[in-house]
Amino acid sequence: MKGHGMVTVQADPCVSRFPRFSVAVMEPIDPLLSIGEAARILGCSVDALRTWEAAGDITAERSTGGQRRFRLSEVQRYALERAS
Repeated sequence: MKGHGMVTVQADPCVSRFPRFSVAVMEPIDPLLSIGEAARILGCSVDALRTWEAAGDITAERSTGGQRRFRLSEVQRYALERAS
């Protein structure tokens, strides 16, 4: 259909199929960490972290599957508290 203003565009496989959502993916300001990630940051075992959570020393949220998730800010707070 020459002359009708139609242009054929080759799809780029690196471009999202939903371009309006591909502008930027915002990271959460206070991400949730798995128990293993939190334990690595604190330099402790996951068992120690479970014990501290049970004692109320550090708080955790639960995922829909029941797994502990720790806010990065809470892990940082607890690390500072332990250091002082």
